[in-house]
Amino acid sequence: MRIQEHIEEKIKGLREKIAVYNYYYYTADFSKCCYPELDPPDSPGISDAEFDALMRELTELEAKHSHLITPDSPTQRVGGEPSKKFKKVEREVPMLSLEAVRSKAAIVAFDKNVRKVLSEEAGDVIYTVELKIDGLAVELEYEDGVFVRGSTRGNGLIGEDITENLKTVQAVPLTLYKPKLVLGFMPKKFIVRGEVFMSKSGLKALNKVREKNGEKLYPDTRSAASATLRRLDPGVTAKSPLNMFCYGVVPVGKYKPYAHGSEVLGDLNFLDFNLNKHTESYKGIDNMLNGVKELKHKRRELDYDVDGVVIKVDTIPEQEKLGNSAKAPNWAVAVKF
Repeated sequence: MRIQEHIEEKIKGLREKIAVYNYYYYTADFSKCCYPELDPPDSPGISDAEFDALMRELTELEAKHSHLITPDSPTQRVGGEPSKKFKKVEREVPMLSLEAVRSKAAIVAFDKNVRKVLSEEAGDVIYTVELKIDGLAVELEYEDGVFVRGSTRGNGLIGEDITENLKTVQAVPLTLYKPKLVLGFMPKKFIVRGEVFMSKSGLKALNKVREKNGEKLYPDTRSAASATLRRLDPGVTAKSPLNMFCYGVVPVGKYKPYAHGSEVLGDLNFLDFNLNKHTESYKGIDNMLNGVKELKHKRRELDYDVDGVVIKVDTIPEQEKLGNSAKAPNWAVAVKF
């Protein structure tokens, strides 16, 4: 093998190894592993010093061979010049908001309307109940497995390009190494949506630093996440303890058809995206209401803020039949606490 090829393989191997360790350190949740036969049962054993050594080796190799640096390299997470203004991103599929309800009667009415549209033959509908994270909704775009663009919700159709800032969030994979295993092909375009947030402990630590520096304190986790993710200098964002939970895939281009939303989450888990483990599916309105009640009590134990739960019809063909209104999907609703 020629020296150049050897260096390229070395760099590629280091990047993949670092990506794996990043995933297990920041993202993996083995209690909810959707593909136990494919994921190892325990996280790889590596110390901080060993991880730092891998990053140092990769950084030094890229410094000597700068033509081999790619945007998806782990060394580029804290990169990019400060932006004077965020560019606009137009999307093919709008990011819709959710209709908000606040009572049990409203949830029952939602279920009644769903069953009415699906017809009486539908019987008990399967619902997915997940926490409504109090953060900032974003969209991640991948081309040939590489993260190329990230944007805010904006008005739904047009968002702000915050790609460089999102690169600094460790829970955002810069490269997808396993699409062929789970999807059966490498999609030209793959779009994922989720919520960027800051934990309560993260906010406490950040405000402690800001207080020491004489800076204004952030009043809550949502304000902190929004403000730091939309800083014009990604270097500042990189110093903030941001995280992300992903919840869906946008069907564009060549796409794997899914029967259930829970299958989408399974694939996202295998592709190393961070998921919220407090997500369950229930058959029928009574079971679904019990699930909502459980999450309402559980939220006080969490290290991140939630302002409600999201109820979704789990079956994709039923979602398509229910359709969307101008602003919100008819197959999902947000229950505000």
